[in-house]
Amino acid sequence: MSKLTQNFPIRWHYPIAVGLPLIVLNAGWIAHSEMKTGVTEVTITTLFMGVAFILFLVTLLNLLIRRLFGNRAAMNQPELMTLYAMLTMSSSVAGIGNFGFFAPFIANPFYYANESNRWAQWFPTMPLWIGPRDKTILKGFYEGNSTFFQPEVMQAWLFPLVAWAIFFLLLLWTTLCLSAILRRRWMDEEYLTFPVIALPLEMTRDDAPLYRNRLMWIGFAIPLFLHSLNSLASLYPTLPSFPINTAKQFLDGTTFPLTGLGSIMVMVHPGAIGFGYLVNTDVLFSLWFFYVIKKLLNLVGTLFNWRDPGPNEYGDGAAEFPFTGYQSWGAWLTVGIAVLCTGAPYFKAYIERAFAGDPDGLDRGEAMTARHALSGFIFGFVALCAIVILMGAPLWLPIVFLGIYILIMLALSRMEAETAVLSPLLAWVSPQAMLTSVLGTANLSNTELTQMAT
Repeated sequence: MSKLTQNFPIRWHYPIAVGLPLIVLNAGWIAHSEMKTGVTEVTITTLFMGVAFILFLVTLLNLLIRRLFGNRAAMNQPELMTLYAMLTMSSSVAGIGNFGFFAPFIANPFYYANESNRWAQWFPTMPLWIGPRDKTILKGFYEGNSTFFQPEVMQAWLFPLVAWAIFFLLLLWTTLCLSAILRRRWMDEEYLTFPVIALPLEMTRDDAPLYRNRLMWIGFAIPLFLHSLNSLASLYPTLPSFPINTAKQFLDGTTFPLTGLGSIMVMVHPGAIGFGYLVNTDVLFSLWFFYVIKKLLNLVGTLFNWRDPGPNEYGDGAAEFPFTGYQSWGAWLTVGIAVLCTGAPYFKAYIERAFAGDPDGLDRGEAMTARHALSGFIFGFVALCAIVILMGAPLWLPIVFLGIYILIMLALSRMEAETAVLSPLLAWVSPQAMLTSVLGTANLSNTELTQMAT
């Protein structure tokens, strides 16, 4: 992108003027689609389908503007990619995987607390600003017939939302600085391909060869028609539907020892097929090969009575053979550590450049200088630790917890930079699960357990 911006300078007022209203509209679309109707989770894939669709419409409009009013009136590729980055970042915040879980997460303990679950005994270990505690206020949040703009509701929610917004902004800032540190290593030294942005880059090219390709339009029209029809049919049942994404049961393991295999489902997913062309063939092989290995190990464990005979389709599998949860933890941490170890000479030189200056001009054209990126990362990490400590956690907890989180994010970023896996699932890979399993809940105080949960 640095070469692009040198050839085509970014006129920042273009992406800002176009992007800000689109961010609001896109957030509303996400809330309606993912959380209100549940028709389509537009942020579930690595390349957000909602953002890709908006970029598709914007680039078509941009081509029309270029034809009617000339190149100066239209947005160039760096500006369009800036718009894409803005929409992607805002979608990651507004999506069901973030805000959709966050809002009930800070309210559930207080709304659902009762004498049976005895959740109230944990309240003293939680900071007062974690979320609203008044059940009369929370009743409107869960049952409706209320609005955020009532004075008493705003007063109860405003401070928790502002406090958490500061925390998330610091987290985004820290990861942004880490990305700036890694950019030269991954792009200029290792030449990683970043296939996940191959489509946006092709869509935003000024000469627009993608839109003159007839095969593209044919391939685009088929899933567009089917998905649109299925979405409308979910809202209006009288319409016909073609359930192309419906999983078909290939094997139903209901008799011993096939119960260990569980159900094996087959699904035809046009989006997954399209992404398959961008994914490294070694990764494509690994996806199905290790799935088969896991199923076979489950079968062996069932035969020798090493595990529960049930399939355990939705658990993390950490507590029984073949301990896939623990294996996945080790895999993610190993990849994160490998990123640091293999790049040790680069990181050493980067730190030296941050302290001694940049006589060779390596930072010229970078989004951040080495000094700014490193100091920004340290500031963000320390600030995040300080917030967690103010919440009542001991000094070691945020350092270890955030350290594990950063290792996982390094591994995930590296995987996406090389493979463009459609939708990586990290539901069972979390710092709190690792710490409670390794240390044991008996060796952690109530405050430490509560802070890890929050």
